[in-house]
Amino acid sequence: MIGAVRYGDEDSPNRIAIAVCTLGAVRAEWWLMSTSAAQPLGTAQAFVTIIGETIEDARNLAAAYAETGGWEYLMFWDDDVVPHKLNAVEYLLETMDQNDEIDILGGVYPARTMVPIPIVYQERGGKVWWGWENGHIHRVWMTGTGFTVYRMSSLKKLNPTKKEMRFENGKVWHMPRYFRMEGNVDDYQLAIDAEKAGLSWYVHGGVTADQMELSGKRYRFEDAKQRIEVPA
Repeated sequence: MIGAVRYGDEDSPNRIAIAVCTLGAVRAEWWLMSTSAAQPLGTAQAFVTIIGETIEDARNLAAAYAETGGWEYLMFWDDDVVPHKLNAVEYLLETMDQNDEIDILGGVYPARTMVPIPIVYQERGGKVWWGWENGHIHRVWMTGTGFTVYRMSSLKKLNPTKKEMRFENGKVWHMPRYFRMEGNVDDYQLAIDAEKAGLSWYVHGGVTADQMELSGKRYRFEDAKQRIEVPA
């Protein structure tokens, strides 16, 4: 199921569609952040909710909505990602507007693992990269896709395959597969596809977030730091 609400004047250009892929239940902390978050002024935006679909189908349905609606940017805000700042979306969007060379821009959040490392890699097959901690914008190979903005004109360069979807009324639709699940992850596969297409992926070190399970268990990348303290 997919639903969307558009905000902005009727004659405002469609700037950013923020998509939430969910099974339906979210934490109150996430809901409070998403409803309180500062949004860009003087521009049209959409809040798109996809419920009950697989990760791959949900992401591609959101991309199809953004493409057919002529939205300039698509953003994923996963239902387990809780940003640290209320203006995190504005930071990402403004960075995209001011830097045309950025095709994909991700914030920083941790993996939901025993050691919650930040999902930021500078090269394929490399180790976790902590250079983003200076708060600057850096070109990387991959970030997590759960709090990330995509330039739609760039996403189309992925030359996606298509998946046949049949509806109860008998209609058939061939959905573009911009996002592909390979090995139970979509971010790694997207990084491979983006690299092949010549897209540039950046991380914004000033936009950080936690991950949170429905149980309330919270993952913080700060808890993954294992550094020796050097006396001053």
